[in-house]
Order: sequence, then C-alpha cells, then structure tokens
Amino acid sequence: MPHGNGKPILCLDFDGVIHDYLHGWKNGGEIYGHLTAGFMDWAERAQLYFRLVVYSSRSADPDGIENMKRWLAKECGGVVPHFLEFARVKPPAFITIDDRAVTFNGSWEDPVLDPAVLRSFKPWMQRNANPVDGRQEDAEPAGQAGLAVPSGQDPGLQLEALADGRTASAGADLGGAEPLAAATTEKENASEVRSTA
Repeated sequence: MPHGNGKPILCLDFDGVIHDYLHGWKNGGEIYGHLTAGFMDWAERAQLYFRLVVYSSRSADPDGIENMKRWLAKECGGVVPHFLEFARVKPPAFITIDDRAVTFNGSWEDPVLDPAVLRSFKPWMQRNANPVDGRQEDAEPAGQAGLAVPSGQDPGLQLEALADGRTASAGADLGGAEPLAAATTEKENASEVRSTA
C-alpha cells in the first residue's frame, strides 16, 4: 500500500494522540495542552517507515489545520516537523492511531462491540491518569490495538514489521513474522492524500 514516497500512510489523530487533550474539548476547540509524552521521539522513528498524516475532526474546519500547525510549531521550537502532513479528508491509510477507536476483528459478535461495553469506553486520559502528567499508569497491552506485540520487543523492529505488513505472534521473532490480515480496498490503493502542508 505504498503511496507517494513509497511508504504506507500511517494516519494520526490529533487530540489525545499528538495533543495530550487532558481536559477534553474546551473553549470552542482551543488547543491548550502539550505534546503527548514521547511523541516526537516516536515520530522521528516512525517517519522512516511511514508517511505520517494527521487527520482530525479539526480538519473539517477551515482554520482547523492551521490551528494544529500553529500549536505544533509552538510546541516544537517554532517549526512544524517536516515529516508531518495534514489531510482535509480521511486518507487511504495502512493503519490509524486514534485514542477513541476499537479494532474491528471481522465479527459484529465480538464482545468488545457490545453497545453496553462501547458506552463504557474511556480514552487513556480518563483511565487512572497520573494527575501530574496525565499519562496512564496501567496501560493495556499493545495487543488490544489489534497487533500481537510481545512484551520486551524492540519498538524499532515493531515499526519495521508493521511497515512491511508483518506482525509478531507471541514469542515469535519479527524477522519471521506472519503477514498482517488486513483487508485492502480500492480506496486504500487510491491516489495521494491531499496534503495541505
């Protein structure tokens, strides 16, 4: 699923993923917080394997993308990182990182999709947050996001495997991991993301 520069698109939500969003939506959409802990270090590694495309509910607002860019520049020493693109429409992503999403595993009978369970969902910043920095103290295992990632696995290898369409099964070495069972649609193979960068 490579696009443009040959790298697959990794779509990133903004609030709760890049912006810590510890107090939810405030003052008509003011971006008040800080970068989530570790985002820039992670993004520097991830951009070697993916096109990083920011797509948010803010993207629909004519000023939304400019507001996100201004905030990022303020948080990043005056300049928006060159490897972040912004989309006005949902991109044909290989994978998406979002703080308010559930992985669909092919069955509507999945207990996670029970409407009562979905109504009890809380994003990371509302679950046992550390009052000092807002980071979750008892994070769920990475497998909850739909990827079986063994504990202690090198994150760089995880990114490389994900970019190559591989995932690790418990106890497996990522070099010999199985292909991801991800459906590819015509839309995902469609043309470039319209970048407003």
